[in-house]
Amino acid sequence: MNILYKINSTLKRFLPESAYSKTRLQLIKLYRNRLKTFSEAEIRELFYNLGIKKGSVVFVHSSMNQIKTEFPFYQLTDILLDIIGKEGTILFPCWQEIKDFDQYVRNGIVFDVKRTPTCLGILPELARRRKGSVRSLSPYNSVVAIGNNADYFVREHHLDELSLGKKSPLFKLAQENGIILGI
Repeated sequence: MNILYKINSTLKRFLPESAYSKTRLQLIKLYRNRLKTFSEAEIRELFYNLGIKKGSVVFVHSSMNQIKTEFPFYQLTDILLDIIGKEGTILFPCWQEIKDFDQYVRNGIVFDVKRTPTCLGILPELARRRKGSVRSLSPYNSVVAIGNNADYFVREHHLDELSLGKKSPLFKLAQENGIILGI
């Protein structure tokens, strides 16, 4: 795995962008071929072993390039929802790419809570688009939530002076003894 990262960074420095993009996809394919493939039963067992159960609050960080499943990857959210039941809540980071916040504000860019995509991967993006999901109004560090207490976790986020302050979803997650899950 380390060797693939070294090859990738070297290629990025020396190849034109179009050639690098093609080569990078081939490297990802090589890397993914070496990953263990998980069945749904193994994923469920892993989630249970991590303490995820009915009523859990789970903050999910994910990289679908880092996991291989026997089932369509988007079913991971459904599996989690099934495990936590109607009482639980799932949260995903749903930030947009803002390199310079001052410039973002000066340029008058509008943050559309319903339409502005996330730059944090396919699982959070699918969660954002999911019926019944609620996204915080914080343009810088928005969070999308699904489940019983979704509104509670995100409704005040934009009112906090700090994106990780006492009204933030992550602060509330800590207050509720939530679980942070890296997939």
